[in-house]
Amino acid sequence: MEFNIKNLQLDTFQTGSWSTSLSNVVGIVEYEFVETLNSKSITKTLFQPLDFRGWNSSSFVEYNDLNKEQVKGWVTSSFETLKTEVYTSATDTHHPTGSWSSYLNSMSSSLYSQLTGSQNDNQNKLPW
Repeated sequence: MEFNIKNLQLDTFQTGSWSTSLSNVVGIVEYEFVETLNSKSITKTLFQPLDFRGWNSSSFVEYNDLNKEQVKGWVTSSFETLKTEVYTSATDTHHPTGSWSSYLNSMSSSLYSQLTGSQNDNQNKLPW
């Protein structure tokens, strides 16, 4: 399964409340998972809000100096501290977020099930 960064949304509201003057702070990372089976693909787009309160200017990386691996690291590391779940209403699936690997495995399994039709088999049948 592919993990891609699609977009970075700047958060101008938070930067204005900081005691140091930081600009071009990323507030939300838009990312996607792409699962492919044979020639069929399915994509799931998600948004990860980032909370950077408490950062100091010495550890700040300018927006133009960011790279893909750095931003991916922000997303993946946020799952190591966030012990909750992400709910996908389209498939009625709860994905654990206690670790990136658990989350990734759950997403991959869900997308694979959608590709193979096994998840839809149970949802589209009537009890009569």
